[in-house]
Amino acid sequence: MRRILIVRGRAILISLALVILIAELIMGNLWLKNASTLILNQQSQPDKAYFEPAEPTEGSLEEIYQDVFMLLLLPSIEEVVQDYYMATVGHSPNVDPWDAKIIFLERPNGYRTFGFRIKLEVAPYLGAHNAIGVDHITMEVSLGEIKVVAHLHIKSYTIPPHLR
Repeated sequence: MRRILIVRGRAILISLALVILIAELIMGNLWLKNASTLILNQQSQPDKAYFEPAEPTEGSLEEIYQDVFMLLLLPSIEEVVQDYYMATVGHSPNVDPWDAKIIFLERPNGYRTFGFRIKLEVAPYLGAHNAIGVDHITMEVSLGEIKVVAHLHIKSYTIPPHLR
């Protein structure tokens, strides 16, 4: 019983940290520095804000936030990537958290709500970083839950003969 409580407590703490980091990433310094990338959709949903992040500056606080954020999402990313590639090519590739790119990040329920939709681009690889494809993964993040809602395989690369 105690072990279950510890495991659930850790999951809740990790989820809470992820939500706080996402909120800081969206509403913190990054919003002020990159205001030109914030697009408000005033016509259809006046309270809906979209953020399309640029590459963070090397060594910046934004880069640290993004790295922690990716590290927390990595188990869910790896699961969907491994399932897809094992079924299609018979290999279980790796994904690096520093190589994942945020394509799109939004708060679908409006300002200061804590449900997020994130679209990422990842490049799974085998061996010493031999890329075998490009994938887009869309996830919904809320308190205590990371759910993969879409996976789209964009491009395949030939697997080197020594890795087949």
